[in-house]
Amino acid sequence: MWTRFKQASDKAYEPCKTYFKAKSGLKQANLEKRKTICAELEHFVNGADWSTIDWKAVEHILQAARQEWKSAWPVEFRDNRQVQKQFDELLKKLETPIDDERRKNEALKLAIVEQAQALISHEPLQEAMSKAKALQTDWKAIGITRHREDRKLWQAFRKACDDIFARRDTERSE
Repeated sequence: MWTRFKQASDKAYEPCKTYFKAKSGLKQANLEKRKTICAELEHFVNGADWSTIDWKAVEHILQAARQEWKSAWPVEFRDNRQVQKQFDELLKKLETPIDDERRKNEALKLAIVEQAQALISHEPLQEAMSKAKALQTDWKAIGITRHREDRKLWQAFRKACDDIFARRDTERSE
């Protein structure tokens, strides 16, 4: 009975062998892709001049690396463990300066918001409006920030500018 069962199960498993062999090849190819991603990220992180870097490009590289990493799936868990650890460490090395830059830029935008709020009651009005326009130009020149924080700061800045220009409209109508 056992011999007959073994022969039948081997025969039934035969089509699966091809599938699992192909899947094993795919897993190995994906592992190689992930190793390549790590090598490219490591080259970028180690060669970057953080004082003059294009931060939007760095954000794009970070997003692309994560997307490529996800698309290189499936992989064998045991083989991927070390590569995953390396990838996570590289992401930290990349995210740390990005987060520092974002915080620095958010502080700059907060200072602009405070300046704009101080201009709401500034006299003469014409000077307040020209300073508000200059602050708008300064705002555009500031680099990357976290989206949620940027929205909050933008709303506060926009309200302050609206209040300044509403004074002009009120004076005109009077």
